[in-house]
Amino acid sequence: MRLLVLLLMMSACEKMSTEPAIEEMQQEGEPMQESWGVHTYVTQTPVDESESRRRLELIADYVAWYETEREKYQLLKSVTSPVVVHLYDANGDSSATVMAREMRYYDAENRLEASGDVKVFAKDDTQLTTDALQWREQDHTIRTDRFVRITTPTEDVQGYGLIADEGLETYQLGRFTARVVIEE
Repeated sequence: MRLLVLLLMMSACEKMSTEPAIEEMQQEGEPMQESWGVHTYVTQTPVDESESRRRLELIADYVAWYETEREKYQLLKSVTSPVVVHLYDANGDSSATVMAREMRYYDAENRLEASGDVKVFAKDDTQLTTDALQWREQDHTIRTDRFVRITTPTEDVQGYGLIADEGLETYQLGRFTARVVIEE
């Protein structure tokens, strides 16, 4: 009789699992993982080379990783300091710095979306301000359909809709106004 009870108890224990499935633990809309005080480098190794180069540097007070059926991304948020992303060109040199209250980084798509008091600082004292923008690594561009203001030591340009290279060396604006300082 004791052997039968022991066998029944063992078979009952084997059927129960103490580890819940990830799907059971994660509520819809809840992050897979969260971190605070994050400083991350994203690198890439060019084809036929052995050393990797910096592509992005992400700095945020708070980061949450989300995964849905349609997409996977990191949500970077400001708590006390703006979210900062340093962009690096194909040679690993700094091309621009993006600051905002919130950013979403889609690693698989090599895309970054910034929103809330967005500022972009380029090497040559060029600054862009807007409410929201998107950076795409594929073509090294910054895009937005929102109002933007670009200031340089000699220009102050404003308009709606922007396509620019990530270093703000060249850009196209939709509707715009400009003030240019012309040296005589």
